[in-house]
Amino acid sequence: MQAKMMIDKAFYPLDEAATLLGHKPSDLIHLAAIEEIVLLVGVNDDIRFRTYDASADRTEMPALLEPQLLALTPSQCQKIELNGRTEQSDFRIGYLMLPDGNLQQLMPSYGGRLRLDHGWAFWRTYKGPYIKELELTVERLFVRGEDVRRILVSQSQLTTNKKPKKKEFKPVEVPETVPSSGDLGIGDKTTINTANQSIKKDCFVDKSNAATSGTPVVETSMDSETPLIILRMPEVIERTGLSKSTIYDKLDSKSPRHDPTFPKRRNLGTNAVGWVQSEIESWLQARPVNGIGRGD
Repeated sequence: MQAKMMIDKAFYPLDEAATLLGHKPSDLIHLAAIEEIVLLVGVNDDIRFRTYDASADRTEMPALLEPQLLALTPSQCQKIELNGRTEQSDFRIGYLMLPDGNLQQLMPSYGGRLRLDHGWAFWRTYKGPYIKELELTVERLFVRGEDVRRILVSQSQLTTNKKPKKKEFKPVEVPETVPSSGDLGIGDKTTINTANQSIKKDCFVDKSNAATSGTPVVETSMDSETPLIILRMPEVIERTGLSKSTIYDKLDSKSPRHDPTFPKRRNLGTNAVGWVQSEIESWLQARPVNGIGRGD
C-alpha cells in the first residue's frame, strides 16, 4: 500500500523523483530539455499574475485564474542544464492543485474570455507593481506524477523483455606456419608439399566485451555491409563545431534557429540519445561554402 501511494502523487520534488526512478536529478533535467518529461516550478504566495498578449503587445490585468505550479519550456530546462539555474517571468502553461490532490492544467485568461488558447498569450509574474522573475533552480523543481509513472512502466517492460545476450563467434582463417626448406631437409618433397598446405582452423572471437572497451561499437546489418556508427552529444559538438545549446535550438521547432534539415536524435535507451554519423556527415556536406570575409 505504501509503495502504491508513493507513485500515485500528482507531482514529486526533483530529488524524490530521481531517487524513485534510479536516476540523478541532472538526468531528469536532460529529459525535460529534450521534451521527454515536463518539469514544474512552485509559485510563491506573494506572486501575482497578469496576462500578457504578445500579439497586441500589451498586458491585461487581472488574470482570472492564477496557477500554483508553472510548467517549464524545453529551452528553460536547457539553460538550467547548462548553467545550473535561470530566471523567467513569462510562462505558457500552469497547474492548479485540486482538493483531491490532482493537478488541473490552466491556460492564460483575462477579461470575459476564459481561455486564450494561443501561443502568444503568457502569464507574467509580478511582485507589487514590478515584474518579478522567478528563480528556476534545481532545488525548486518538481516532476509531474504522470511522467514518473510512465518511466516506471517503461523500466518495468525493459526488465521483463530483457534477454541475456548470446556470444557471437566469427570464424577466422589462420594459416599454418610454413617451415623453410632448410628446416625440413633438401629434397624432402613430400614433407615440403605437406607443410605448404594452409590449414583452416575455426577460431572464435568473443565480442561480448566490445561494449565495455574504449572504442565505439560498430554494428553491421545483415542486409548491408555499411556500418551504422552512433555519435553521442560530445562527438556531435566536436564534428559540427556547434555548441550544445545551438544543437538544441536547431531541433526545437519553436526556436527561431530551428533547422528542419538537422539530423534527428535516435533513442538509445530510457535516458540516452545519439545521432547517426552518416546523417551528421551528410548534413555537413550540404552546408553552403562561405568564401567571403573572415570565418569563425
